[in-house]
Amino acid sequence: MARTYCTDTMSQAALFPATPLTWRGWARDGGTLIKLVSRNVLKVLTTWQRRAVERQRLADMSDRTLADIGLNRADLSVELEKPFWQA
Repeated sequence: MARTYCTDTMSQAALFPATPLTWRGWARDGGTLIKLVSRNVLKVLTTWQRRAVERQRLADMSDRTLADIGLNRADLSVELEKPFWQA
């Protein structure tokens, strides 16, 4: 009796639906992937930069300004000890 594997019941198109069959297809899909990865990397770097700037602004605030926004120096020190990649 022959064994039946799950791949025997699937068509080739179902296994590899997004595989381009031409160099042009490979280049198009590779370009799309590079754009997506670049966009995500840019978003992460922008977020890290924004956090660093916001923490520096908090560090430069006076005690009175911190009190106005509901923070004190102890709360501020906890926030300033975080690395830029940590929310």
